Amino acid sequence: MSYLFKRKLRTIEFQGETFEVQNLSYGERDEITRLTQRIDPLSGSMDFDFKRYANLLNLKAIKSWSLKNEDGSELPITEDTLNNLLDPDFVDELFKQIDVIEVQDELQKKD
Repeated sequence: MSYLFKRKLRTIEFQGETFEVQNLSYGERDEITRLTQRIDPLSGSMDFDFKRYANLLNLKAIKSWSLKNEDGSELPITEDTLNNLLDPDFVDELFKQIDVIEVQDELQKKD
C-alpha cells in the first residue's frame, strides 16, 4: 500500500561523525510549517521564516548523532545547539548531506 507512511532510517557518515536521519510524516512537516509562519490577524498577511523552516525540518529529520561537547557529553539535537554551538559551515554541509538523502528517497519513489 503505497499510500501509507513508512518511516525510513538512514545513516550518514560525515566529517568523522555519525548521523541517523529519518523521513518525516505529513503531520511532522505540517507542525514545522505552523511553527514558522505567522498570520497577522488584522491584515491577513502571512510572514514565513523559510530559513527557520529549513533548519527545523532538518533537525526533526536527525534522530541521533555522535556530536559531543568539550567534556565528552553528547550535544542535544536542538535549535539552540544548531544556532549557538555548531560551526555554520559544518551545519550547511550537514544539511546538504541530508538533502541528498531526501532527493534519493524521492527518486526511488518514482522508480
